[in-house]
Amino acid sequence: MSDLRKDLSSAKYYEYMDNIPIGIAIINGRGEFLEVNKSIIETTGYSKEMILNKKIHDLSVNLSKDEINISLEKAIIFDEYQIESKVRCKDGSIIDVEVELVQVADDEILLQVKDITQRKQVSRAVHKQWAYFKELFEGSIEAISLLDDSGRIIMVNKSFEEAFGYKAQDIEGRFLDDIIVPADKVAEAGQMTREVIDKQKKVIVEDKRKRADGELIDVAIKSFPIVQEDELLGLYAIYQDITDRKEEEEKIKYLSYHDQMTGLYNRRYFENKLKELDEAGVMPVSILVADLDKLKPINDKYGHFEGDRYIKAAAEVFKSITRGDDVVARIGGDEFAIILPGMTCYQAEKVTKRIDNECQQDRCHGFNIEISIGCATKCNKDESLVDVFKLADVSMYKNKESSNRVSS
Repeated sequence: MSDLRKDLSSAKYYEYMDNIPIGIAIINGRGEFLEVNKSIIETTGYSKEMILNKKIHDLSVNLSKDEINISLEKAIIFDEYQIESKVRCKDGSIIDVEVELVQVADDEILLQVKDITQRKQVSRAVHKQWAYFKELFEGSIEAISLLDDSGRIIMVNKSFEEAFGYKAQDIEGRFLDDIIVPADKVAEAGQMTREVIDKQKKVIVEDKRKRADGELIDVAIKSFPIVQEDELLGLYAIYQDITDRKEEEEKIKYLSYHDQMTGLYNRRYFENKLKELDEAGVMPVSILVADLDKLKPINDKYGHFEGDRYIKAAAEVFKSITRGDDVVARIGGDEFAIILPGMTCYQAEKVTKRIDNECQQDRCHGFNIEISIGCATKCNKDESLVDVFKLADVSMYKNKESSNRVSS
């Protein structure tokens, strides 16, 4: 028996070895167990006698006999060596262990065995979660950027590269806002980033962002913090290209407020604008109401297609005379109305004369465009623009009657 084993066999050293919270064993060069402590017995479930009748090869699940022999030889050559192995316990369960082999005598090796099952399980869980994350991150059709706690890019996915036209390696480490935020959106985007970083709030907005080629695209943005134990680790910024949807919405919005034939505003928009100007207290506001004459004779003689041309010609006259802020609307089949914000009654009368003069120059099927126009102006804050509109309408009919023009 070696001096070490004599020492370990003594009550003092055996008690010391037995109470160490990690597994301790002594094996010979052939891998046979010579001594084990209580920790190994409790961990594996084998009795001391059962283990002393085994070799180290008998307990390892994943390492072959040759692999173990090589490890023992390395421990002898280098005095110490470390391996990881899976051990089958008496109840059939398998645990992960970290084994440090230290040569302590010519034919004796001390094993320090740590149960690392929990650590391995955590590690495997982390790797599994990372694999799931990687798959979701790279496979997502949404453009995703992972940022550090200051807003610098750690990584972006393929969809981000495709959406914004950048290669990941060219932008990693840069501030995301410096790359894709248009110049006129910098302050607004910076405030959103601060909301996520400083207040750890989730932000969901729709806005425009810039591609590498300078093109602006409409995106739905979801940005949220990554927090662990009240500490901000970073944040995600996720982008979905909604350009097509926005274009469709704009088309629907346009159609809902415009007359399809002439491109002028429709009655719905006209009435909404009256309400809006009333609420804003804008004064003065003049309103012209126009009725297109001779439409019926044209329809009867030339057909409705030519009648439509007549309506469109009148619409072009209105657009050519009015200002960009004026509201020109087709409010009925042959009826039009014009809102002239900030224009007095005298100024509105001048616009009426210009429209009349322009119509005399515009000919359709050999005769001039004829329009009866009425005008009224809001000069008192207590007046309603709806009432002013009615007054203009009454004025138009009076002018039509006095001119004896043909009714449409």
